Amino acid sequence: MKEKKKLVCSLISFVMIFSLTLPLLSSVVEASSVTEIRDWHELHAIRDNLGGHYLLMNDLDTTTAGYQELLSPTVNRSNGWEPIGIYEQGGSFDPFVGIFDGQGYEIRDLFIHRPDEVGVGLFGAVVAWAEGGVIDNVGVVNANVTGEIGVGGLVGLNGGTVSNSYCTGNVTGESRVGGLVGLNTGNVSDSSSSVSVTGYSLLVGGLIGYNTGNVSNSYSGNRVTGGMGAGGLVGLNEGMVSNSHSSGNVTGDEYVGGLAGHNWDGIVSNCYSSSNVTGDSRVGGLVGYNDHYATVDTSYASGSVTGNGSVGGLVGYNRATVGSCYSSGSVAGNSSVGGLVGDNDDIVTNSFWDSEVSGMETSDGGVGKTTAEMMYIDTFTDTRTEGLEDPWDITAVVHGETNDTYAWNIVDGESYPFLSGKQPSEYNLTISSTAGGNVTEPGEGTFTYDEGMVVDMRVAVEESSRFVNWSGDVDTIADVNAAATNITMEGNYTITANFERPVNRTLIGGIVAVVVVAGSVVLFMLRRKRRVAETKGL
Repeated sequence: MKEKKKLVCSLISFVMIFSLTLPLLSSVVEASSVTEIRDWHELHAIRDNLGGHYLLMNDLDTTTAGYQELLSPTVNRSNGWEPIGIYEQGGSFDPFVGIFDGQGYEIRDLFIHRPDEVGVGLFGAVVAWAEGGVIDNVGVVNANVTGEIGVGGLVGLNGGTVSNSYCTGNVTGESRVGGLVGLNTGNVSDSSSSVSVTGYSLLVGGLIGYNTGNVSNSYSGNRVTGGMGAGGLVGLNEGMVSNSHSSGNVTGDEYVGGLAGHNWDGIVSNCYSSSNVTGDSRVGGLVGYNDHYATVDTSYASGSVTGNGSVGGLVGYNRATVGSCYSSGSVAGNSSVGGLVGDNDDIVTNSFWDSEVSGMETSDGGVGKTTAEMMYIDTFTDTRTEGLEDPWDITAVVHGETNDTYAWNIVDGESYPFLSGKQPSEYNLTISSTAGGNVTEPGEGTFTYDEGMVVDMRVAVEESSRFVNWSGDVDTIADVNAAATNITMEGNYTITANFERPVNRTLIGGIVAVVVVAGSVVLFMLRRKRRVAETKGL
């Protein structure tokens, strides 16, 4: 246990430690021109020159050369893919310090099962060095990744730059677990995750498990399940998170938030969450625990929040600064429950909550407003409004338009405020099934998702039945014939999972036998009747 605690602490400073070894690394990294990658063998060969410049030239999947030998579930003692760039528990490093440009292509069907390893992902460890340590413009699709600490679909431990990238699938680990990046001490921008993320211990996020760097213009959405420190976008934030958002469902124990579980001495700015959040204590629609000189400003939460103690529509427990924010979702709990903030030990200013939708008349900070008041621009500009000390940087716009010269926009009298350039478009996905099975992920019924979100879908088939296909609005479904697939939300869709129950040959055989026997009996009786008639001379 002591060694594990020591290991966890060392992960936070792994970039600083590694910087001392850079002069040694320069003697072994080969200078090279751009190397093109077209199959799994060539991708695997990156580990032979971790400082190279690489271009992905096409998609990689189960049909691409090298899959069976390098990352199928049966290779490497059933461990699958060996991450590129490693962090060794003894303290030595061999990270990726080059440039990887995916050129918009996808790496599909990634399988990694290394539940006792640190730094697990397509890339295990990435560190900035000179112009390198860059992962750009690549998608990891239908990933199935399992590790222990520092686990992500794309990068386990990132001290470099990740941009214009995304991941879908499933990621599982113990702690520092994220849909895209497990531990980030570098920069993540213009990236997204639609991953089902599970962390058995702490610090679990839809995009990043533990962030001490910069995260910007990014989003995540799907299902996040963790213990302490679970967030729709980031589990624990000690850095800067800006212009980002999250959606989906977040479930945890303590420090559970729609965007960030625990904001420790970090900044959350110009962000929003529509995640539905469930936890035990310190549970918030945006941030579970806003702690230790942290700041939350110019942000909002619209999802439902349910917990036990210290439960708030925006922040569960605040002991730092909250300003110019609002919440508009339902809130439920047992103790220290507030429409905006559950427990407050510091500063909450210029902030509001919808007292009607939340079902809460009180909050430990902020001022409650009716739904109509939350949709009027005067509420946020007229300093005669109760709770408004300084006017928000807000302007009125019409539906479908934004004005980027202001931090906030509002369709006056018709919408809640929304962040400039981010007028949210939400679409409904209605799912049903025929007899013979059911949809287990995301379930059956109607679900609401942000525009562009990739939603994983999976079915369970009853015994003696089989899955046939998906029907309905199927244009954006990746594979209509696959029982496990995904759909990209670009509109309101209604779809059906179709199952087929095979013909019961035993039953049919029995029916045929009965018919044959009955026919034989009738024929026998007719013949007998005829013989009797002939005997009587009729």
